[in-house]
Amino acid sequence: MTSSQPAEQRLLLGSVVFALGGLCLVLVWFGLGRVAYDVVVSGELGGQVVKALVLAVVYAFGVGLCATSRARFDNPLFPRLARGAAWLYLLLIWLTYLGIILQVDRQLYSLLEYLGFLAVLLVELLALSGLRLITSDKPTPYFALSLLVIVLFQLLLIVYRYVFASAHASIYLGGNLLLLLAMGTVSSGMLGEDAFKAFIERFIQKVG
Repeated sequence: MTSSQPAEQRLLLGSVVFALGGLCLVLVWFGLGRVAYDVVVSGELGGQVVKALVLAVVYAFGVGLCATSRARFDNPLFPRLARGAAWLYLLLIWLTYLGIILQVDRQLYSLLEYLGFLAVLLVELLALSGLRLITSDKPTPYFALSLLVIVLFQLLLIVYRYVFASAHASIYLGGNLLLLLAMGTVSSGMLGEDAFKAFIERFIQKVG
């Protein structure tokens, strides 16, 4: 009984630490969702930088707790929860990206608002990539494929507007294409991450 008690205490302590870290990540998810709504839907840009900085501190604290808990208190449940968190953050990127596509297609935004759209997407992508610290699993191809589907949807909107609807080309087309190329590059990079890594390793072996 006494020999199993320390193990049970370690498991309980690890679970509590991981739960606290997970709570921080959930708060950041809702916070990023609020920032995305304010910027993309409401067009409110004031004070968003301060909100992002506060969320960055909470995010770093949460990822640190979860990573420490996984490293010191191994629990078979932790990897599943980490994968669930990754999919949750990817869902946030889906919704934000779709909202930005619809706003860009309406062509009723300023340059500052457009930069805000890109900034929100960048912050969410960084938050998703940071979750790699708490999970050793490689991202599945479905991560990239799901984003590629939305990229294809944006491409279809562009083709419809400027080919079938014969809309006049303007600076809005440049912004639309820039967003398309950026997200297409990100999703393609996620899809080919393993292949690119293998290529670099083979190159280093041959050069070395």
